[in-house]
Amino acid sequence: MAFSLDRALGAKALTAHPALMDHRTPVTTYSVGHPREDAVISQRSAPRHIDAYGGGQAIDHVYDCIGLYSDAVSTAPYRLEQPDGTKLVPIKKEGTPPDHKVGPADLYKLLDKPNPFFLYDELVSLLVIDLMLVGNAYWFKWRVGESGKPLALYRLAPSHVKIKPGPYGPKAYEYKPPGVRDAMKIAPEEIIHFRRPNPHDPYYGMGVIQGAGRSMDLELAITDTMASYYENRADPSMIVTTERRVPRDVFNKLRAQLRARASGSRRAGELLVLEAGLKADTLSTSASDALFDKLAKMSRDRVFTKFRASPMLFGLMDETAGSNKVADVRREFDNYVLRPFMARLARQVTHALCEPWDVRYIIEHQQILPPEEAIKAAESVAKAPGVKIREVRKQYAQFGIEESSGDPEIDEMVINVPGEELDENGQNGMADQPLSSEPGRPPKPANTTAFGVAKVRKPSAKAMSAAEDAMDRLQAVIAARPQAKAVPAERQAPDNRLPGEQRPDDTFASARKLDIDGVTGFIASGLREASVTLERELLDHVEGKALKTSDIVGRIKNSAAWKTFSDRVEAVLTEGARRAAASGVMHSGLEPEDDVDYDALVKSVVHRPEGLRSIIATIRDRVVARVKAARDGNAERTEYEAAVRAVVAEWADSQAALIADSEATEAYNEGTLTAGELAGVNSWLVVEEEDAPDEPCQEARHQVWDTAKARQNRKEHPRCRRAFLALPEGAVA
Repeated sequence: MAFSLDRALGAKALTAHPALMDHRTPVTTYSVGHPREDAVISQRSAPRHIDAYGGGQAIDHVYDCIGLYSDAVSTAPYRLEQPDGTKLVPIKKEGTPPDHKVGPADLYKLLDKPNPFFLYDELVSLLVIDLMLVGNAYWFKWRVGESGKPLALYRLAPSHVKIKPGPYGPKAYEYKPPGVRDAMKIAPEEIIHFRRPNPHDPYYGMGVIQGAGRSMDLELAITDTMASYYENRADPSMIVTTERRVPRDVFNKLRAQLRARASGSRRAGELLVLEAGLKADTLSTSASDALFDKLAKMSRDRVFTKFRASPMLFGLMDETAGSNKVADVRREFDNYVLRPFMARLARQVTHALCEPWDVRYIIEHQQILPPEEAIKAAESVAKAPGVKIREVRKQYAQFGIEESSGDPEIDEMVINVPGEELDENGQNGMADQPLSSEPGRPPKPANTTAFGVAKVRKPSAKAMSAAEDAMDRLQAVIAARPQAKAVPAERQAPDNRLPGEQRPDDTFASARKLDIDGVTGFIASGLREASVTLERELLDHVEGKALKTSDIVGRIKNSAAWKTFSDRVEAVLTEGARRAAASGVMHSGLEPEDDVDYDALVKSVVHRPEGLRSIIATIRDRVVARVKAARDGNAERTEYEAAVRAVVAEWADSQAALIADSEATEAYNEGTLTAGELAGVNSWLVVEEEDAPDEPCQEARHQVWDTAKARQNRKEHPRCRRAFLALPEGAVA
């Protein structure tokens, strides 16, 4: 019998997965005025397409992409407004703009809790999931009254919805979920049918899976092929040859025996002995030769493209790209993908649900800019001619500032009004711009309003007595606290403190604290995530049946886990330092003549002697010392594991936050000082927290330092929140 490669292989390089591609498109045909009487049609592909989202044919990239849409839409605030654009609110409270009106309470109640089992965000999330995967989503309007207002909204699973066609569209809907005997008949006016455009079918929309079925099948094939390869412990397939002719029955018997003996992940690594002139040769290629990495990346990018999403939105950076600015990618996705998607959904909800109330439903998706970009945008708006106070305050919404001040006259106050008084200054009617050294200029006097006198109600005698008692208790507590030690004469600060009347205002104090706290939280979270990976990889050295305690310390100390941990910590510190430095440059209030080299700045902070290397060395020494102590005590495997876990947990619980605080302050101050150098500033006022407990911090407060000294003392201790304010030339005698 001649050797047949097809018979030996019995399969393709990538196992075919005709799971999601639909070969029956178009699904139905339709002629106006000629319906299929008393017949119903269903979307037969719906169950299979839904499976791509965590079902039997789950694709992780599809799950991630759908999450981009569903999370954004379901968590974005919605609002109602009248057809003329008047905004509506559920209730009026302090700070509500005076031109806002109270909207229909029953509609707000219906949207916030559509039915006893769902809240707004869950109903909207399922709407997006169904619509993207299947191309159709359904809301059942329960108990629609004569006015057209339903009492509840229910989601209908697309897999169980059928349509009865009529002369010019759906005549009725049928819904029959599993376990229900009789299908529920639903009139078209009692259902909201969301659908994506589909040129092949007049009844059902086309989802992303149907539009990209072949590429989705390829992703499944690549994933299963890679899984099969590694589940077999990366053992290559083989081909068995013989010099003799093999009869068909012997061939079938031999193939069955070989498969039973050596195939499958459970039998990987088994010893195989061949006799009677049989020879075995490897057939399949290695993982690198099979191009698993390139195929997986190509397939992944094709899936992302179908959802118009960039890999950078999921934290996947392209090393070959010239720029990896996630903010630009996020802005592009928000403006040209999410915003139109939400607008289409809102228009359909308005038409199918909100018309009985004569209001419009709007999803208020707002892009959250980085703090430095948001402040620059607000400053640009404030400089526009004729802008109102309320319009400027709206730009700071992401910082928790209300759009309205609560006073209608202040809200409508116009600043930067073009007029004759500006023409005289040569501004041609445009707003007078502040100088570089000025924080801003006042608005036109004619548009300002004096603040009225507040009406203060005289407190009662009982309230006064309670306040006096509280004050007495507070003074007693203060008196009982230990007093700070006096600074010795030899350590007293030289007479270079700037008098109070000469000190510049610390206008960014609150913003500085907010930004540093945010960066600290980001770094601390990243460090804790890195410690989880470190613990898991270190435990690999103390697990297994054959544990050698003689070289356990060396294996822990020289483990490749430290390189992986160092790379992850470096990435977290670099990103955190970049954010903090950008904030420091922005809050300096300076305009450097040259661009700030953030790459060099961040590198100088992260790789300073007490930076990255010191952090890694510290935790490594602690782990090694604890493991060595366990070895000296003839510890068991569980005690080695406990030693590693204990050190990593202590580091994550206490040191991570301390490191994050220290690194954020270092980078923030270096950003400020670098901006000052580029702007020609060499004098800095030292700013310390009012309750700073350390003597060196108390000594440094309000001193004037040059740039060199400030750079050497960017912080005094790990929890220090020292900052520097630029002093103009000539401010210090």
